[in-house]
Amino acid sequence: MGKKYQGPVNVTGKGTITATAIIGERVTDSKSFQYAVTASTGKSLDFLVPPDPAYNRGGMHAWTNGIFGSDTRYTDAEWLGWNGKNFEGIIGFQQSISFHSIRTRFFHAPGSWVYMPQSVQLFVSDDGINFRLAVEKKVEAGNESGPHKFQFDFPSITARFIKLIAVNHGIISNGNPGAGFPAWLFVDEVVVE
Repeated sequence: MGKKYQGPVNVTGKGTITATAIIGERVTDSKSFQYAVTASTGKSLDFLVPPDPAYNRGGMHAWTNGIFGSDTRYTDAEWLGWNGKNFEGIIGFQQSISFHSIRTRFFHAPGSWVYMPQSVQLFVSDDGINFRLAVEKKVEAGNESGPHKFQFDFPSITARFIKLIAVNHGIISNGNPGAGFPAWLFVDEVVVE
Protein backbone atom coordinates (compact mmCIF):
# COMPACT_ATOMS: atom_id res chain seq x y z
CA MET A 1 0.00 0.00 0.00
CA GLY A 2 1.21 3.49 -0.85
CA LYS A 3 1.11 6.75 1.06
CA LYS A 4 -2.02 7.90 2.86
CA TYR A 5 -3.68 10.86 1.14
CA GLN A 6 -3.04 14.08 3.07
CA GLY A 7 -3.55 16.80 0.46
CA PRO A 8 -3.13 17.63 -3.21
CA VAL A 9 -0.92 15.27 -5.20
CA ASN A 10 1.53 17.01 -7.53
CA VAL A 11 2.28 15.03 -10.66
CA THR A 12 5.02 15.52 -13.22
CA GLY A 13 6.24 13.39 -16.09
CA LYS A 14 4.40 10.14 -16.78
CA GLY A 15 3.00 7.45 -14.52
CA THR A 16 0.02 5.78 -12.91
CA ILE A 17 -1.95 6.98 -9.91
CA THR A 18 -4.04 4.56 -7.89
CA ALA A 19 -6.54 5.73 -5.29
CA THR A 20 -7.92 3.19 -2.85
CA ALA A 21 -10.80 3.70 -0.42
CA ILE A 22 -10.34 1.83 2.86
CA ILE A 23 -12.82 1.53 5.71
CA GLY A 24 -11.20 0.00 8.76
CA GLU A 25 -9.08 -2.80 7.32
CA ARG A 26 -11.29 -3.38 4.26
CA VAL A 27 -10.64 -2.05 0.74
CA THR A 28 -13.99 -0.78 -0.59
CA ASP A 29 -12.89 0.58 -3.96
CA SER A 30 -9.80 1.23 -6.01
CA LYS A 31 -9.28 3.29 -9.19
CA SER A 32 -6.15 3.72 -11.31
CA PHE A 33 -5.39 6.00 -14.21
CA GLN A 34 -2.41 6.70 -16.41
CA TYR A 35 -1.24 10.26 -16.88
CA ALA A 36 1.39 12.20 -18.81
CA VAL A 37 2.27 15.82 -18.13
CA THR A 38 3.57 17.11 -21.47
CA ALA A 39 3.80 20.35 -23.45
CA SER A 40 0.06 20.16 -24.26
CA THR A 41 -1.22 19.49 -20.73
CA GLY A 42 -3.52 22.23 -19.49
CA LYS A 43 -2.84 24.60 -22.38
CA SER A 44 -5.31 26.97 -24.03
CA LEU A 45 -7.45 25.13 -26.55
CA ASP A 46 -10.50 25.23 -28.74
CA PHE A 47 -12.66 22.81 -30.70
CA LEU A 48 -13.52 23.88 -34.22
CA VAL A 49 -16.02 21.00 -34.21
CA PRO A 50 -17.30 20.21 -30.70
CA PRO A 51 -17.79 16.59 -29.60
CA ASP A 52 -21.24 15.05 -29.59
CA PRO A 53 -22.92 15.94 -26.25
CA ALA A 54 -23.46 12.23 -25.51
CA TYR A 55 -19.68 11.64 -25.52
CA ASN A 56 -18.30 14.81 -23.97
CA ARG A 57 -18.36 13.85 -20.29
CA GLY A 58 -14.81 15.04 -19.70
CA GLY A 59 -15.51 18.45 -21.22
CA MET A 60 -13.32 20.63 -23.36
CA HIS A 61 -10.07 19.79 -21.58
CA ALA A 62 -10.40 15.99 -21.69
CA TRP A 63 -8.06 15.77 -24.70
CA THR A 64 -5.23 17.71 -22.99
CA ASN A 65 -5.74 17.12 -19.26
CA GLY A 66 -2.90 14.61 -18.98
CA ILE A 67 -5.19 11.64 -18.23
CA PHE A 68 -5.55 8.72 -20.64
CA GLY A 69 -8.87 7.03 -21.35
CA SER A 70 -9.79 3.44 -20.58
CA ASP A 71 -8.06 0.62 -22.43
CA THR A 72 -11.31 -1.36 -22.63
CA ARG A 73 -14.13 1.11 -23.33
CA TYR A 74 -14.68 4.49 -24.96
CA THR A 75 -17.49 5.55 -22.62
CA ASP A 76 -15.39 7.01 -19.79
CA ALA A 77 -14.90 10.77 -19.33
CA GLU A 78 -11.50 10.81 -21.06
CA TRP A 79 -12.64 9.66 -24.51
CA LEU A 80 -14.40 12.27 -26.67
CA GLY A 81 -16.69 11.23 -29.55
CA TRP A 82 -17.85 12.71 -32.85
CA ASN A 83 -20.66 11.21 -34.94
CA GLY A 84 -20.01 11.65 -38.66
CA LYS A 85 -17.79 14.67 -38.04
CA ASN A 86 -14.04 15.28 -37.93
CA PHE A 87 -12.10 15.95 -34.76
CA GLU A 88 -10.69 19.47 -35.17
CA GLY A 89 -8.87 21.00 -32.23
CA ILE A 90 -6.41 23.82 -31.66
CA ILE A 91 -3.84 23.96 -28.86
CA GLY A 92 -2.33 27.37 -28.08
CA PHE A 93 0.89 27.92 -26.16
CA GLN A 94 1.86 31.17 -24.39
CA GLN A 95 4.92 31.35 -26.62
CA SER A 96 6.32 29.36 -29.51
CA ILE A 97 7.61 25.91 -28.59
CA SER A 98 9.67 23.33 -30.43
CA PHE A 99 8.23 19.82 -30.69
CA HIS A 100 9.00 16.67 -32.67
CA SER A 101 6.16 14.30 -31.90
CA ILE A 102 2.40 14.22 -31.45
CA ARG A 103 0.61 11.12 -30.31
CA THR A 104 -2.88 10.08 -29.33
CA ARG A 105 -5.16 7.08 -29.42
CA PHE A 106 -8.29 6.37 -31.42
CA PHE A 107 -10.86 3.76 -30.48
CA HIS A 108 -11.84 1.11 -33.05
CA ALA A 109 -15.02 -0.95 -32.48
CA PRO A 110 -16.82 -1.49 -35.81
CA GLY A 111 -19.55 -3.58 -34.15
CA SER A 112 -20.52 -0.41 -32.24
CA TRP A 113 -20.15 1.85 -35.33
CA VAL A 114 -16.83 3.23 -33.98
CA TYR A 115 -14.06 3.52 -36.58
CA MET A 116 -10.52 4.82 -36.83
CA PRO A 117 -10.10 8.07 -38.78
CA GLN A 118 -9.10 7.97 -42.46
CA SER A 119 -6.15 10.29 -41.84
CA VAL A 120 -4.71 12.80 -39.39
CA GLN A 121 -3.40 16.25 -40.34
CA LEU A 122 -1.16 18.51 -38.28
CA PHE A 123 -1.20 22.23 -39.01
CA VAL A 124 0.96 24.86 -37.28
CA SER A 125 0.69 28.63 -36.88
CA ASP A 126 2.45 31.53 -35.21
CA ASP A 127 -0.68 33.72 -34.96
CA GLY A 128 -3.56 31.25 -34.47
CA ILE A 129 -5.22 32.44 -37.69
CA ASN A 130 -3.00 31.42 -40.60
CA PHE A 131 -2.20 27.70 -40.39
CA ARG A 132 0.04 25.69 -42.69
CA LEU A 133 0.00 21.92 -43.13
CA ALA A 134 3.09 20.43 -41.44
CA VAL A 135 2.39 16.72 -41.85
CA GLU A 136 -0.41 14.34 -42.84
CA LYS A 137 -0.63 10.62 -42.29
CA LYS A 138 -3.10 7.94 -43.39
CA VAL A 139 -4.40 5.75 -40.58
CA GLU A 140 -4.45 1.98 -40.80
CA ALA A 141 -7.42 0.56 -38.91
CA GLY A 142 -6.42 -3.06 -38.56
CA ASN A 143 -8.85 -5.70 -37.34
CA GLU A 144 -8.38 -5.42 -33.58
CA SER A 145 -11.10 -3.66 -31.58
CA GLY A 146 -10.01 -1.32 -28.81
CA PRO A 147 -7.69 1.68 -28.51
CA HIS A 148 -5.08 2.12 -31.24
CA LYS A 149 -2.00 4.27 -30.77
CA PHE A 150 -1.28 6.92 -33.38
CA GLN A 151 1.93 8.93 -33.56
CA PHE A 152 3.54 11.57 -35.77
CA ASP A 153 7.33 11.77 -35.53
CA PHE A 154 9.05 14.50 -37.52
CA PRO A 155 12.03 16.84 -37.49
CA SER A 156 11.58 19.52 -34.82
CA ILE A 157 8.95 22.18 -35.61
CA THR A 158 8.57 25.51 -33.81
CA ALA A 159 5.09 27.05 -33.53
CA ARG A 160 2.79 28.80 -31.08
CA PHE A 161 -0.42 27.05 -32.22
CA ILE A 162 -1.14 23.48 -33.30
CA LYS A 163 -4.27 22.41 -35.15
CA LEU A 164 -4.98 18.70 -35.31
CA ILE A 165 -7.63 17.25 -37.63
CA ALA A 166 -8.64 13.58 -37.60
CA VAL A 167 -10.75 12.91 -40.69
CA ASN A 168 -13.81 10.83 -39.83
CA HIS A 169 -14.21 7.39 -41.48
CA GLY A 170 -17.43 8.62 -43.14
CA ILE A 171 -20.48 6.52 -43.96
CA ILE A 172 -20.26 2.90 -42.82
CA SER A 173 -20.14 0.55 -45.82
CA ASN A 174 -22.70 -2.14 -46.63
CA GLY A 175 -22.32 -5.45 -44.86
CA ASN A 176 -21.20 -3.86 -41.57
CA PRO A 177 -23.20 -2.98 -38.45
CA GLY A 178 -24.56 0.54 -38.94
CA ALA A 179 -24.28 0.36 -42.76
CA GLY A 180 -25.42 3.62 -44.37
CA PHE A 181 -24.99 5.64 -41.18
CA PRO A 182 -22.10 7.94 -40.20
CA ALA A 183 -19.26 6.38 -38.21
CA TRP A 184 -18.30 7.47 -34.72
CA LEU A 185 -14.77 8.77 -34.08
CA PHE A 186 -13.32 8.61 -30.54
CA VAL A 187 -10.18 10.52 -29.54
CA ASP A 188 -8.12 10.15 -26.35
CA GLU A 189 -5.40 12.36 -24.83
CA VAL A 190 -3.27 14.35 -27.30
CA VAL A 191 0.40 14.45 -26.27
CA VAL A 192 2.83 17.00 -27.70
CA GLU A 193 6.54 16.34 -27.14
